Amino acid sequence: MTKRTQKVGIAGKFGTRYGANLRKRVKKLEISQHTRHYCGTCGKYDMRRKAVGIWYCKSCEKYWSGGAWSLSTTAATTARQTIRRLRELLEK
Repeated sequence: MTKRTQKVGIAGKFGTRYGANLRKRVKKLEISQHTRHYCGTCGKYDMRRKAVGIWYCKSCEKYWSGGAWSLSTTAATTARQTIRRLRELLEK
């Protein structure tokens, strides 16, 4: 089978609709959501998206909650850092 899209990739399903910048954003998000991510439990790249915000690792069979398109969001990272900092202050 021949390669149908050279630049647009997964966003080729939209054709010429919606504008180039929006298609580029969608392409970036969809590539991120479909790739395998790193599992912090077993250490393998086997984490896949099951549904919106639900991520599943095939090797260790654990479910994680995360972002809609990526495993961890910037808000979750900030919250985790804040909790860790406050916990360290309480221990001192």
